[in-house]
Amino acid sequence: APRTRCPGSSRTFDFFPFRERTACVYTALGCTCTASFTMELALSGSLLRSFFKSVGCLAKIGAEVLVEASAGTGLTLKSMNSARSAFCSVTFKQSSFEVFAVPNGTVQTAVLAKHLAAALRTQRLQRVVLSQAAGESSTLRVRLECSRSGLTKHYGLHCVTDAEHLKATVDASLMPISLILKPKEFSRLLSHFQSAQTDVTVSFTPEQTNHPNASGKDFSGGFGDRRHEKENSRNLRLSSFANPNAPPGQHLQTSIGLDAAEDAVLRYTHEKDASETAGAGPSTSTSTDVTVNLKDLRAMVQFCESVDLDVAIYADSAGAPMLVRPCAEFRGAGHGRG
Repeated sequence: APRTRCPGSSRTFDFFPFRERTACVYTALGCTCTASFTMELALSGSLLRSFFKSVGCLAKIGAEVLVEASAGTGLTLKSMNSARSAFCSVTFKQSSFEVFAVPNGTVQTAVLAKHLAAALRTQRLQRVVLSQAAGESSTLRVRLECSRSGLTKHYGLHCVTDAEHLKATVDASLMPISLILKPKEFSRLLSHFQSAQTDVTVSFTPEQTNHPNASGKDFSGGFGDRRHEKENSRNLRLSSFANPNAPPGQHLQTSIGLDAAEDAVLRYTHEKDASETAGAGPSTSTSTDVTVNLKDLRAMVQFCESVDLDVAIYADSAGAPMLVRPCAEFRGAGHGRG
């Protein structure tokens, strides 16, 4: 193998091609680089697991990972799918890093998601350092330190120069519909949909019902007419798209109803319809249907499960963005309802 020089030092090491020609790796023992950097970030400890899981989730969303380091804010990793219908963003605060040096204030770059995920696929890591040397804006360097074995790995990832850095701002407090579920149970529900299915529709129905017994004024001791109880109690529904023009053998639709009182649902609020029908008797409004990409929704639910957090979903109306993010609100109470 040819010899190569480690940036910032006079030592040379064997060079090995890594996966593709756009990325390379060289391994060094006890190498200390002294080159000047426009960005140098060091992360260690328990946050490494969250960092690895975040990169894995971003790799499932899009082919590129946008890297943005800002002094005073932290490190933000972003990804967007090819259809530009899903956007994922993960931010690590500056206080989470051992070293956070961005002399110019902000550094923006992008790398291929599969290269970054492959570079982090190493066991028993103690420290990860992301850096970009001055004058090398086309390369993002990743240094992995394994203190137990004394091994240090260096990866040079080719940067995507024509990547578009976008920022999606969605305020969850302005969305009238909120739903918090346990990730394991929610992932089990999504597993009923076929792998070839691209989209899934989430239907949110207000908790009020039109049945007179629901108001509590016509209670018949539990032996009254309950024919409408099961239908009205299904406040949530997941449905796949079925093409009405498809042949009979291909006309298959999956629909799953979920009661807001079930154990999988930690909290469900539908403030929009409740406020619109206040003082007008029982609610007669229809459900709010939001259609999203199934693969991207699965990726976010799997990420929440991997970091041991609940799934929080916020929605407004059909056609408006649906926000999905991790939630730790119920984690301190033994996963109980509250």
